[in-house]
Amino acid sequence: MKSSPENPFGLKELAIGESYVIGPELCTYWKKEYLRRGNSILASYSMASCYASLGNQRLASLEEIKKINAETDFRLTIGKRFMRCNYGLMKKTFNETLRQLSNQAFLMVYGNLEAYLIDVVYEAFVNQGSADPSQDAVNIMSRTKWVGKIDSICQRFSLDLGKRQFANSFRNIKMEFLGESFSEPLPFLQNIAEIRHLLVHSSGRIGDRLIQRYPEAGFTKDTVIAIPFEFPFDLHLFLTVFSDVFDKSFSDKFNWPRSIVQPEQLVEICPCHKA
Repeated sequence: MKSSPENPFGLKELAIGESYVIGPELCTYWKKEYLRRGNSILASYSMASCYASLGNQRLASLEEIKKINAETDFRLTIGKRFMRCNYGLMKKTFNETLRQLSNQAFLMVYGNLEAYLIDVVYEAFVNQGSADPSQDAVNIMSRTKWVGKIDSICQRFSLDLGKRQFANSFRNIKMEFLGESFSEPLPFLQNIAEIRHLLVHSSGRIGDRLIQRYPEAGFTKDTVIAIPFEFPFDLHLFLTVFSDVFDKSFSDKFNWPRSIVQPEQLVEICPCHKA
């Protein structure tokens, strides 16, 4: 894997000085599915965010020329259903949209890694003749800490997934989250998992413990966490490198074939239903 300050993930450049995408990847079937799901999540996230931003800009321009005010009646039609409210409520809704979208995209990108690992752990149990591979996979992945999950996987399948394997893959990769820098990928991922837990189980409400844990994040007590807009993309890149450590290890252990795929071609977005 290439590594440089400008392009530490060794990504494919779309055009000189432009955006990067993940380059050709060696993948088992399950990693290919992981990449397809991740790309689809981020493509849908980008499209929905774009429409939300354009809608917000359009409303702001109408407000600026005084064509609408807080009491102006609005009707939004979505398929066969509609929402009716005044502009004041509509404006508040649009202002919340991007935060809600980034939080949900964050949860989905993180969950995509867990789905990938459950898939490969399940298949490994099938290979070993487990009587209940689904439950065995869930038992491993339900462990609280990532160190515990990985230790259980290593012990159960005799895999070598120590610090050295992760360190080699993440050499020169800058890892930052909520104002804190990390030198190793597992603590970085564990911190992401804790924020995911807060969003799912505590409505994302910020308390004293989180403020003390991340003093550089600028949190305000009793407000809701807002994941930075760009972070789901950064997280997908990080988790793709992370998944490859597992993919290679499981492939070597169980002789699962891996082939080169072009990740930018792996996307599947369901077509919109006609009204």
